[in-house]
Order: sequence, then C-alpha cells, then structure tokens
Amino acid sequence: IIVMEPVKGGSLVKLPQEALELLSASPASYAIRYCASLPGVEVVLSGMSDRAQVLDNTGYMADFRPLTEEEQALIPQLRTLYQSQHRIPCTACSYCTDGCPAGLDIPALFACLNDKREGKETNYDTFEVKADACVECGQCEGECPQHLQIRDLLKDK
Repeated sequence: IIVMEPVKGGSLVKLPQEALELLSASPASYAIRYCASLPGVEVVLSGMSDRAQVLDNTGYMADFRPLTEEEQALIPQLRTLYQSQHRIPCTACSYCTDGCPAGLDIPALFACLNDKREGKETNYDTFEVKADACVECGQCEGECPQHLQIRDLLKDK
C-alpha cells in the first residue's frame, strides 16, 4: 500500500490552537506517522513546500516510531477540533480548474472563503472572476479528488 497526501495537501496542519497544544510534535508528523503505522503500508508520499518541512519529515521518519497508544487516543479529539473549524477541505490541487468554462480559480476562492469563515480579512474583491460566475456545469466536481460539492460551496461567497 502506498499512501499519498497523508497531510491532505497541508490542510491537516491548519489546526486550531487548542489542538496544537495537545501535540508534542508537528501536526504533519502525526499525520504521516499515523499512515505509516497502518498495516500493509509500505510507502508514505508527503508533499513538502520548503526546507523546514523536508527536515521535519526526514527527522521523524529516519528513526521511525509508530504512534504510541497515547498519541492514537488523541486522534478522535483532534478530528473533532479540526472539523469544528468548518473549513472547506480543498487541497489546492487545481484539478477542478482545467476546463472550467467560467475560468474560476476554485482553490483560491475556497482559501478566501476559509479565511472569511475564520473571521480573517479576505481578498475576494480582487478576484477578476468571482464565484457567482459559476455556470454549474459540474465539470469541476468530476475532477475533484476530495469529492467536494464545489457548486454548492461556491454559493457561500
């Protein structure tokens, strides 16, 4: 078994402060070690965006230790805290944007909406093509590896 995207495009490291305080290491290390601990998993492929992430990943995987019982016991609580953010779980792969007749930058729109949901200031007004340009053709949803209901999510501008 090969696991790809154990950190779900980086979205699993965007945890609320309460969740981060429960962890004794980086959120990425928990996600990757969780996957690597599963029976039958031979390879875990994690994307990395900078040198710090490379060093973090290689640091805990060089001397791999499966999650402890205590770390495993945290997972339900971490999941609840993560889901309480009500973030759109888009990994910004951009598979949805190719072929969009409206030319929407769906991952950027979702990032903007996630910022709005967190009470942060957004850059929505700067978008050349806004969410309401969606013609609801559904092409994007057929390409989304996260199986997001993109047309419905775009309505929540």
